[in-house]
Amino acid sequence: MASLRPIKKAIILPPTVRTLPSGVPYAHHISFTSRPPSDRHGHGHGPAERSDVAPAWALRPSRTPSGLVAKTFTTVSPTGSFTPRLLHTSTRAQDAPSVPDFSHYEANPETNRTLSYFMVGGLGVLSASVAKSSVTEFLGTMAASADVLALAKVEWRGKPVFVRHRTHDEIEEARREDWKALRDPESDETRAKKPEWLVMLGICTHLGCVPIGESGDYGGWFCPCHGSHYDISGRVRKGPAPLNLEVPQYEFNEAEGKLVIGLHSSASSVPHLSVLQSLMSSLLEYVTLLLSATGIVAPPAQDVLVPRPLARGKYFDVQTGTQRRAREYSREHPAKLCMVNSFIPSTAIDSAYLLLFTSRGLIDGATTLELDNGITEDGVVVVWHDEEIVPQKCRDTKPAFPGDPDYPYVGKFIANITLAQLRTLDCGSSRQNDYLVSSALQLTYPGTRISTLQEVFDFVDCADPEHKVLWNIESKIDPRFENRTKGVREFVESQHEVFVKSRYKKSITYQSFDWRTLAEMREFDPSVVISALIDDETAYHPTDPSLPSPWLAGLNLSAFPGPSFGEKAAQAAHALGASILSPSAESFQTPSPDPDVDGYLAFASKEMVREAARLGLRVVVWTVNRLNIVEQVTDWGIDGIITDYPSIVRRWAKQQGLPVAPKYPKQRVLACLEKHTALQQEFST
Repeated sequence: MASLRPIKKAIILPPTVRTLPSGVPYAHHISFTSRPPSDRHGHGHGPAERSDVAPAWALRPSRTPSGLVAKTFTTVSPTGSFTPRLLHTSTRAQDAPSVPDFSHYEANPETNRTLSYFMVGGLGVLSASVAKSSVTEFLGTMAASADVLALAKVEWRGKPVFVRHRTHDEIEEARREDWKALRDPESDETRAKKPEWLVMLGICTHLGCVPIGESGDYGGWFCPCHGSHYDISGRVRKGPAPLNLEVPQYEFNEAEGKLVIGLHSSASSVPHLSVLQSLMSSLLEYVTLLLSATGIVAPPAQDVLVPRPLARGKYFDVQTGTQRRAREYSREHPAKLCMVNSFIPSTAIDSAYLLLFTSRGLIDGATTLELDNGITEDGVVVVWHDEEIVPQKCRDTKPAFPGDPDYPYVGKFIANITLAQLRTLDCGSSRQNDYLVSSALQLTYPGTRISTLQEVFDFVDCADPEHKVLWNIESKIDPRFENRTKGVREFVESQHEVFVKSRYKKSITYQSFDWRTLAEMREFDPSVVISALIDDETAYHPTDPSLPSPWLAGLNLSAFPGPSFGEKAAQAAHALGASILSPSAESFQTPSPDPDVDGYLAFASKEMVREAARLGLRVVVWTVNRLNIVEQVTDWGIDGIITDYPSIVRRWAKQQGLPVAPKYPKQRVLACLEKHTALQQEFST
């Protein structure tokens, strides 16, 4: 009977055994698979109970206390000797380590959600605050500085606001333009709810600078940063600015006489900003809205703006030039006769510098150019203060033609020499050292000639193409010495002929100490505005105060009811038909030059100004070269000042919040000056 014996089979195994990714050992020609244990922990092995069935590869297995054992032999050397190798299956279930229960560590979903919301919300608010601060700081770098914002009389939410009262001519000019052809097409009607009031944000649409009002090539606004020009409606006309000045949402409160900006904001109102500004502005609005919703910040309250009414005039009238008369006073102070009121602007040293100082007056922002006229023997109206050519101002150079019996010309009356003879004089080589302290620093311009009135008009027409400048033109006649000048009728007709040829005819005020010329001009052309000059020496008869002064066209101040002298003077000017009364600020008899010094005597008075206003007259005082006098007469309510220092008085007026005229572009003015000086030199040769 055969007995059972283990079958021995020799298998040559590879020198190494590797493990599969599943964890099962693997060797060539050997299967290590067996039934896995039951899955109690969800590892995916299936739900069946553990099976101890011997795997197929074990053939005839034997059992041991450690589990199933399969004995195999492998040949490891060519000698034929065999080494037994034991291979165990996985351990029993009870031998596997137990897995801890972590269920009590599981978080509550509701608690987690609340914490997440809190953290996200807190970080969001913090991020928004930081973003708003950063954006605000960034936009602040593009905002106007404090000194620039000071130019704007009104601010709204940190932005300068331009509120401009426009004249009828300005409205017509704005509406004549073909707005459809403009860079940013927009009609004037859509930009102004009321034609006379234009309301805009004063921020250039290029890079956010604050434009200068009533300046530039179109009489509107000029941005000094990069040269953008806006017209009288705030529409961009030249320069890099892409859009018109923004018109904010606003309403007029007729009941209270107020302008309210910022009401009824509309989504259709898109700020006219550059692309970068638009994006940053939108981001800032979003951040502000977010912070408002969280209660961190609140939007600013509405600002109520009240336009400042202008008293009897568009601008505070700063005129360049002076008004002192020659007469007896000039004989005591001959140097002052030569220098004061000789020419138009800024330091009033010599009329020979007429074009030069007219330029300075425009650049300094003078409202009105004041000048004096004489008439030559051949009937040409020239700009000159004195009745004669005085040696302190001019020098002879050569006769107008060989053997001229009138040569030399210095010392002769204007009425007795021709324009050709005047052209030979050099009136730019002498300093007027006895007039003002600034005269010692006066630059000389050798070869400067006396200008005709037409030449001055041509020059200013070049520098002021929109003809905004006002004029105050005086006839130089002394009624006591009629043989020294042309007669009243000839003066009026000659000056009027030049007026009507000029584009400035409607901008001219005709003034004189000799009220006869005013009465004659009023009869000759009633449309010309006349201004009655008056001072100590022209108000009364030189020897008998009961008689009428020879300067006042037969009017006797003592015949007017008054009661004060100032009120009588205003009543006399009104009787003459004048529109303006122009008195001296100080009396020629004053021992002190300043109101803050004891003994100061004023010629103009508060009563004079009040009576003039009652009669509908404007009051323009002369020649005011001290700010204490400026403040005194301004407190009285005067309408304008004639001064030798328009730039200083203009700065003072701005400091007081008074509306002032714009300055003219310096380069344009100087280019016109060079052009017309060359023409004048050409005519002289």
